[in-house]
Amino acid sequence: MINKDSIFLESLADLTGEFANEILELFEDHKTVVILFFAEMGSGKTTFIRSLAKALGIDGLTSPSFIGLNEYEHQEFKIMHYDLYQHNIDNEYLIDRLATGNSLVLLEWAEKLSSEDLFIFGASARLIKIEIRVNHDDSRSFVFC
Repeated sequence: MINKDSIFLESLADLTGEFANEILELFEDHKTVVILFFAEMGSGKTTFIRSLAKALGIDGLTSPSFIGLNEYEHQEFKIMHYDLYQHNIDNEYLIDRLATGNSLVLLEWAEKLSSEDLFIFGASARLIKIEIRVNHDDSRSFVFC
């Protein structure tokens, strides 16, 4: 899936279950996996992330819209879920957290990141870009880069 260009969404559960398995495999070669979400308001970024977390065994994921960052513990890595719409990344905090073990970093509104922000993740991080497109019939298409 990560290598596919575009996916038309029929079942969010199927998509995120397959994607969750691929993310787990990425940790064999990478200490940090960063997923950058590009999409308009209301397109389903948090819904996708919540479904992904559930597929990874994390229940109760909530939107970090008002505080900027929510963190969760998985048995193999920590999950850092950022909403950058009204917030910036605290680079110092992020660097400290990335140094403590494997991390899955989920960034909503990734278009607000600077190249300096991306540099923090280092050359060994696996970056995945996901563009969520709202179709004319209100379904969703996901473009993985």
